[in-house]
This record gives sequence, structure tokens and C-alpha cells, in this order.
Amino acid sequence: MRVSNISIHNAINQTLNESRKNLRDKQIQISSGEKYVKLSDNPVETSQISQIKQNDTKNSQWIRNLDFGINWSKHTTARTDQVLENMHRLNEIGTQANNQSQTSEFRKNLALEVDTIIKDLIAIGNSKAGESFLFGGAVTNKESFLANETSGKISSVSYAGNNENKRLQLNDSSTIKYGITGGGTDGLFIAESQNVNIFENAINIRDALQNGDVPSDDLLADVKTNFDHVINKLVMNGINEKRLTTLNDNYRDVQVIANERLNQLESVDMTKALTDLTQLESSFQASLQMAARVDRLSIMNYL
Repeated sequence: MRVSNISIHNAINQTLNESRKNLRDKQIQISSGEKYVKLSDNPVETSQISQIKQNDTKNSQWIRNLDFGINWSKHTTARTDQVLENMHRLNEIGTQANNQSQTSEFRKNLALEVDTIIKDLIAIGNSKAGESFLFGGAVTNKESFLANETSGKISSVSYAGNNENKRLQLNDSSTIKYGITGGGTDGLFIAESQNVNIFENAINIRDALQNGDVPSDDLLADVKTNFDHVINKLVMNGINEKRLTTLNDNYRDVQVIANERLNQLESVDMTKALTDLTQLESSFQASLQMAARVDRLSIMNYL
């Protein structure tokens, strides 16, 4: 039984179409560098690729959040160091003023320096990281401390922030705090729960010196208490920054591993793909030649 010319022609056309499709897919694969042209090429691996990319998008966001928190913590450390320097100088001034051999005029001159320290502390308390105020707790869009003046000099300083620690999203279900509040219950400058008020202490020392008096022992003791309080806040901020950095490193390690796996799943083996392309081109050319020969067949070939 002879196979009809139409049947042969249809079979050749089907082969040609398949060869053309395979050749096109391989060309797309090589030009894109991706192993799979469409999801149906390998549903299991393409599903893995999709999941890895979704997870990577989330991980990238958590890394950005942690980068922000780390940067904020570094700014906080730098400003807290400045507070510590001012507190150290205030302690030195107290020691100098406590020397009974010093004159009232000498103490009045020290008062001028303390007044400068007070202004510096307020300026530090109103520091920014980018466009956000560092020490206002969750209130980051306005100055954290307001100076109240009486007779042209600062008589008190009020806190305009809140007690709420800033928090960043760590994953889908967890957050972590960062930074330091400036005042309130347990702030850097004002800690009501510990009877710490750096501004009030400095103002009282300035006023005593301005009158030519020796600051009281209680005021000088408060300077040391406040100094220890600032050191504690500096240490706690450093510990928190270290934790943020460790978490950031962990996420980045996961990201590296995920990207390596993604590359294995997604990237085409170019050497093999080029070899396959050569074979597909040869097969396609052979199919074209076969189709041409079939088109030249006549009825005499079947007699």
C-alpha cells in the first residue's frame, strides 16, 4: 500500500513546523540567557524560580529596612558621643568650680561655657538623620526639644517627642526597635523613671556659677549619674546596631544562596545550547530539503 502524496506532504509540514518551533525556542533561549522560554517547559523548576524570586523581593525589602536601621543607629552613636563629650566637660567644670581657691569671677566665666554646653546639647537633641529628627521617638517631623527662655537665657528645656521607640519590619510577622528616644520615661537627655534630666542639671549648675557660687554636691553627683546614663544608652545602642548588622548579614547570605540556586535553575548552559542550536538548524535544513523533494514528486513516482 502506497502512502499518498498528501499524507507525505502533511507529515513533512508537521516536521517542519516542529523544527521551526524548536529552532525559534532555542534562539530565544540563547538570546535571553534563560533556560525556559515559558512556564510549561518545566513546571516544577519554573515554579521554584517564581518562589525564589518572590522570596528575594521580600528579602531585598528586609535588607533595605535593616540598612536604614543601621544607618540610623550610626547617626545616633555619633550624636550620643557628642553628648558624652559635653557631659565630660561639664564634670570637669564642676571639679574646677569646686576648688575653694577659685574666685567668683572665675566661676562666672565658667557659667558662660556651661551656657554654651546647654545650647550644644539642645542642638544635638534636635539632630537629624536625613530629613528625620533622631531623638523624637516616633515623632520625626519636628524638633525634639524646645528651649524656654527667661530674661534672655534658657531656663528650661521641654521634650516634644514621645516614648515610642521606632521600629522596622524584619519579616512578614516581626519588627525590631532601633534608635533612642530623647526624653520621656527613659530617654537619652530626660529619663523620668531614673530622675535624669541633663538639661535641668546643666541649667542649675550654670545658674549657681553665674551667681559666683560653688555648685552643690547634689548637682555635681547628678552630673556623674547623667554621665553614666549616657554611657549606658551608648552601649545599648551599639548592641542594637550589632544585632541589626548580624540580621542584615544573615539576610544577605540567604540572598546569595538563593541567587546561586536561581542561576542554576534559570540560566541556560550556553555551550550546550549552541550545540543544540547547530543540530536543530541541520535538522531544519534537512526537513526543508525533504519538503522540496516531496513537492517534486509526480504521479509517475507511484506507478
